[in-house]
Amino acid sequence: MRKYSLPLFILLFQLISNISYSQSWLPEPVKSPVVDALTGTWTSLPYEFMGHTNNDVVTYITILNGQYLEIDVKRTDNSGFTYEGKEIVAPSADGTMKGTYYDIFGNERSSSYSSSNDGSKIILTSASLVGTGTRKIIIDGDNMIQNVTFSISDKSGNPMPEQKITITYRKNK
Repeated sequence: MRKYSLPLFILLFQLISNISYSQSWLPEPVKSPVVDALTGTWTSLPYEFMGHTNNDVVTYITILNGQYLEIDVKRTDNSGFTYEGKEIVAPSADGTMKGTYYDIFGNERSSSYSSSNDGSKIILTSASLVGTGTRKIIIDGDNMIQNVTFSISDKSGNPMPEQKITITYRKNK
């Protein structure tokens, strides 16, 4: 009996080990109707910004086991200039989110988002935690409108008048 003890013990240990690790140790992906509504690629209708006609392509994807939302922004204007930015957002099930945005100019900004529902529409309100700027995002199925208000400074550091832009997006199929 003694010669069978070690192999039996090893077999039993492997069986128990496999069973005990069958449960996933990863957290469940964040379940959020806001993230579900945003996920995908959105293309803007042409709009005027800083004296140029612009078109945006914004892609929202979940990353890292659904714990974060990655937002890639690509804006091209009629002069041929392309602006790019990326935001990593940590969503929560209650519809709030916090993120950090980076762009090609080396800027880094933190943002917070809150959400609400208006019938079939999801409304996200964003505020920059650094600097000035707000964004109201209205998602209605495959249509999204972003009302953006911000102020920037000129090359001398003097604040310029507040800017307001409305951008209309359609979700790519």
